[in-house]
Amino acid sequence: TGEKGYPKLIDEEQLIAANEKRSNKPQLPKKTEAQKVLRRLCGTPPSERVEQSVTDLLNGLANCPDRIQHQRSPTPATHSKTQEALDNALEQQPIDEDSAKVLILRLAAEQYAALGDEEYETNRLRHLFSAFECVAELNADLLKSTVSEVLVTRQNVKLRLKNGQVIERSDLQ
Repeated sequence: TGEKGYPKLIDEEQLIAANEKRSNKPQLPKKTEAQKVLRRLCGTPPSERVEQSVTDLLNGLANCPDRIQHQRSPTPATHSKTQEALDNALEQQPIDEDSAKVLILRLAAEQYAALGDEEYETNRLRHLFSAFECVAELNADLLKSTVSEVLVTRQNVKLRLKNGQVIERSDLQ
């Protein structure tokens, strides 16, 4: 338009016509926050079928939060070096209380470190789903806080929950 000492690039009629043509162009529908989250969890743009299936699965879990189960991984009964050292220290007379205390604390730390957070996650997920009311549309906050991955195949849609459990439609029937 040639303001502030700059030369005019196009006529004003052309500018008006271009702006009018641009405003008449069909706009792509805006993605909701839930659709953006679902795309991240799927890894590809999800279809309407996938979106509806995920909504149905979340609603099914809200109706029946007890379907969320703690995935118990078999913990091998390992006899660690710390346990052996503690056993040896306790067998000696007189017992060196200071070294036994250090070994007990070290053993407790090892056992605590071996515990996973799956049980906590399971309880957290149950609480979230029991407080959630079923809706027709996908809920972005619930999806973000409960699902770590959406697994899509030709026949099925599965949710990997934050506790590691995989849920599909057959699990909710």
